Amino acid sequence: MVEPLGTVSDVIVDLGSALFVVRVPGFSELTVGDRVVLGAERATVHCFDPTTEERLTAADR
Repeated sequence: MVEPLGTVSDVIVDLGSALFVVRVPGFSELTVGDRVVLGAERATVHCFDPTTEERLTAADR
């Protein structure tokens, strides 16, 4: 799923055991079923508890 947000788009990536929201610049032409390669700098990754939806800190991971 792709959510255009103006100058960026959020791309929801389903890895089977987890969902990732990836913010990309501009309008993404990805469609449901496309395969993607993911990579990220650790400092730019934000993780959330699936039950409480609270952001996890580095100590929680």
